[in-house]
Amino acid sequence: MKNSYFSRETTGALKGIALILMFIHHFFTFPGWITCGVEYPWIQEFTNQFCAPTDICVCLFAFLTGYLFFFSPGTLRYGLRKITDFLLSYWLVAVPMIAAAALLGCFTLSRNGVLAELLGVRNQVMSFCWYVYFYCIIMVLLPLLTRRESSSPVLDALFLLIIPTVLLSAWEPREFRDIPHAVAWNLRQWYPCVAVGWLFAKYSLFEKWFDGFWGATEKSGIVQQVFLPVVLLWIAFRGRYYISYLVAGDVTFRGSDYPVRLTTDIFNAPIFLFAGAKLLNLHPGNLATRVLRKIGDKSMLMWFFHCLFFNCMESYTQWLLYLPRNPILVLVWGLAICWLLAYAVEPVRKFLIDLKHRLFCKLSDFRKS
Repeated sequence: MKNSYFSRETTGALKGIALILMFIHHFFTFPGWITCGVEYPWIQEFTNQFCAPTDICVCLFAFLTGYLFFFSPGTLRYGLRKITDFLLSYWLVAVPMIAAAALLGCFTLSRNGVLAELLGVRNQVMSFCWYVYFYCIIMVLLPLLTRRESSSPVLDALFLLIIPTVLLSAWEPREFRDIPHAVAWNLRQWYPCVAVGWLFAKYSLFEKWFDGFWGATEKSGIVQQVFLPVVLLWIAFRGRYYISYLVAGDVTFRGSDYPVRLTTDIFNAPIFLFAGAKLLNLHPGNLATRVLRKIGDKSMLMWFFHCLFFNCMESYTQWLLYLPRNPILVLVWGLAICWLLAYAVEPVRKFLIDLKHRLFCKLSDFRKS
């Protein structure tokens, strides 16, 4: 049985880094989103330089989704269980937020509107939660696409990465016009990172490709242990600023030609995660790593909660986020608020998921009898 290249502690810390990048991305790279009167003279230049790089957070989570899925049972039953666990966690945050928005007169309750928010396909309240439907789709697709037995990386790459990318390029339109088109765009953009993550896990590519060329040991010098990982991190991070995708030709669909674009995040994500893991493992268990893991362990709920500052209720809530005004303090303050909220609801989340599991077990036993 293969083991993950990343320990549980390292995985948690990497998720913590990804979440911090997400918060920087949303807090400081969209000047038009800051509506509470706080101004930063440098923000436009910061946006130009770091909006694309900080968006690497999405491909890190997508890559880890595919990578860690390989070490799971990998069945459709497992995928559906993960979906229901995920949705319960999401609804635990979304339902009170929707209710609060309705009470404040910021959101009009309707059957279609509430349902769309609960599925993540509309984001008036849960403003950054399109990944909800993306995750649900992925947890259905992965068991179906990976069920075939194969020991060929070429065939797996063909069926898991290349063919889906071509099909999604044909489906994705040139403009967003409705929900299906938005879904297609997000799948075309981020699904390849999921697929590459799974391929990296199955064929031990971190061990074969990265460690094979790296050769660093505990006796290696500071250049190989520290300087080179920092350089790799920077290359993966800043690389998104210069090139975001590669064009591999066109596909014709219904009389129109669509470019087959392959996101460069399939390279950025594993490089960033590898280099990040190397740095984190230099001194495992230190304060920085422990803090990052604490954030990573609550990253899902923190992601849900930070919608509070940029949704339809922002005129009531955003001032609280930017209260410290200093950008570093704003980031730390925002992380602290969301972590405390996540910590407060975690027992409820665990109770609901445990209750769900017990009910399904009883239902399964009833059917067998």
